[in-house]
Amino acid sequence: MKIAKFSVLLLILYIFPVALGQLRVGFYSQSCPNAESIVQSLVRERFGRDRTITAALTRMHFHDCFVQGCDASLLIDPTTQDSEKTAGPNGSVRGFELIDEIKTALEAQCPSTVSCADIVTLATRDSVFLGGGLNYTVPTGRRDGFVSNPADALRILPGPSLPVSDMLTFFGNKGMNVFDAVALLGAHTVGIGSCGNFVDRVTDFQGTGQPDPSMDPGLAGRLRNTCAAGGSQFAALDQSTPLAPFSFDNLFFAQLRERKGVLLLDQRLATDPATSGVVFQYAADNELFKRQFAIAMVKMGAVDVLTGLAETIVRNLVSDEFESDPTITAALLRMHFHDCFVGGCDGSILLNSTDSERFVGPNLSVRGFELIDNIKAELEAQCPSNVSCADIMALATRDSVALAGGPRYNIPTGRRDGLATNADGVFNLPGPTASVAAFLRFFGDKLMNTFDAVALLGAHTVGVGSCDLFQDRLMNFNGTGLPDPSMDSGLVANLTTICAASENPSTGLDRSTPLTFDNAFFGQIRLRRGVLQLDQRLATDEATSSVVAQYAADNDLFKRQFAIAIVKMGAVDIFTGEDGEIRTNCWAFNDN
Repeated sequence: MKIAKFSVLLLILYIFPVALGQLRVGFYSQSCPNAESIVQSLVRERFGRDRTITAALTRMHFHDCFVQGCDASLLIDPTTQDSEKTAGPNGSVRGFELIDEIKTALEAQCPSTVSCADIVTLATRDSVFLGGGLNYTVPTGRRDGFVSNPADALRILPGPSLPVSDMLTFFGNKGMNVFDAVALLGAHTVGIGSCGNFVDRVTDFQGTGQPDPSMDPGLAGRLRNTCAAGGSQFAALDQSTPLAPFSFDNLFFAQLRERKGVLLLDQRLATDPATSGVVFQYAADNELFKRQFAIAMVKMGAVDVLTGLAETIVRNLVSDEFESDPTITAALLRMHFHDCFVGGCDGSILLNSTDSERFVGPNLSVRGFELIDNIKAELEAQCPSNVSCADIMALATRDSVALAGGPRYNIPTGRRDGLATNADGVFNLPGPTASVAAFLRFFGDKLMNTFDAVALLGAHTVGVGSCDLFQDRLMNFNGTGLPDPSMDSGLVANLTTICAASENPSTGLDRSTPLTFDNAFFGQIRLRRGVLQLDQRLATDEATSSVVAQYAADNDLFKRQFAIAIVKMGAVDIFTGEDGEIRTNCWAFNDN
C-alpha cells in the first residue's frame, strides 16, 4: 500500500533504506583491514623529511572537495584534454606523488578496493595530526568521480582577496557555518603563499601606491623584501611561530588580531563583524580551534561525495548533459514535481503509453525523458533491477540543481516504481493562474507548509514559460483589453516583443539570472516582474508576501529551505519495501 499522512521525518528516518551506499567509519575493516595503517605509515615517513606536507595535503583535499565534491577528480592527469589539475588555482597544489605511492601500496595489498578520494581524506587527517592537530576519525566509503573539468576549478574556488560575506556564502552553500569556515581557513597556520597572492598589499594596495593600511608596517616591510628578491618567492601565512615552523596551532588567529595576516581574506576575518568574534575565540583557545577544525574537516570530507556506483553513474551522466544543455535543471525539476504530485513519486510520468500521465495536457511540454532513459540503461548494465526509475529521477534532479548553483542536498533512496498511471490526476496540478489560497491548499494536502510551497515555486528561478501561459496578461487581462496592471510596464513591452517574434515563443521566468539557481526570482516578483500570474501573486498576497521578502533578502535561506522542501516532496506517497516494482525500462511496466 502507499504511505500517506505520515510524519515526513519518520518517513525519512525509518522507511527509506539507504540503498545506494553511505560513508561510515571502518568502511574497509573487512575488505582491506590494513588500509588506514598503510596510509598512516607512508604519510608519517613523508612528514619525517618534509613537514610542509600537511599544508600540501590540506590544500589538495580542500581544492578537490569544493569542486564538484570529494571525488579525487583533482588527481586526474590531463590526457587528450585538460583536467582540474591544470586549472590556474591548482597549479601550485602538490603532494600528488605521495597519493600515488599510497595507492600503489594499497593496490598491492587489496586491489581495486580503496578509492583515491578516501586516500586523500585519510592522508590529510594523518598529516594534520603529525603537524600538531587532533587525530580525528573520518568515515570512508567515497568513490572516485568520472569528470575532471578545469573550468569548474576556475569558477568555484575562492581567491585570496574574497570578501568575507562571499566566503561565508561559499561555505554556507556546502552546509558549513561560520565556525566551520573560519576553522578551515585556520589551516593557513601551516600554509605558505606566493608573492603573487599578496604583493599588491605591500606595494600598491588598490592602486594607491601605498601598502595596505590594515597590515602591520613591520610585516609589510619584511614581505616587500621577500617579494623583491625575484623569482617565485613564498612566505609563511603564519608569521608568529618562526622557531617552530609548520606547527598546527591557533597562533595564526592571534597574528590576524595583530594585523599580521598575509592574505587579504585572512586579515579581513579579524575585522569583519561576521567573523571577528570567532577569530577571537580561536585565538584565545587552542583546543577549541583544533576541535572545531576536526569537525569542519569531517564535514568538508562529506561534501558531494559519491558513495555508490549508482549515484556516481547518475551524477556523471547529468553533469555531461548539463555541460551541453544547462536548461536540463528546469526540465528535471518540472518532471520530478509533476511526477510526485500526481499519485506520488513513483516514476509514473515516465510511462510511454497513450493513456499515461506523460501525454496529458500539462505534461506535454515536460522533457528530459531521454536523459532518464540513458541513466537507466547504464544502471541496468552495471546493476540490473536494482535502482528504480523514481530514485533515478530524484537523484538526477538533485544533481542538476547543484550544477546550476543550488544546494546539494542529501536524499534518502529506496523508492519503488508504481504499478499504475493517473492521467486524470495531471489536471489537478496548480496552473499558472491559480490563486495563492488554492496553491497553498494543494501543498498543504501533501503536508507542506508555506515556506515549503514558496521555496518549491522558487524553482522558477531556472524555469521557462511559453507565451500562451501569460499572453493574456500582456494585452487583454481579464477581458479588459489592457495589460495586467500588476505587471511592470517595461516587462509587458519586453514580453510582447518576445511573444510576437516566433511561432512557439517562450521566455525565462527569472529575467535576471535565468540559468542560475538563486534567489533573484524573488527580488524580481517584488518589483512586479513576475511572468506568471501565480508567481506575481506570491509577492502581494498576505499569506506569502513576507516569505517572498525573506527569500529575496537571503539567498542562503532560500537554498536551505528549498533543500528541505524538495526532500519532503520526494517522499510524497512513495512505494517502498515489497510494494511497487523496479522497472527494467522506465517507459513500461515490467512483464509479470
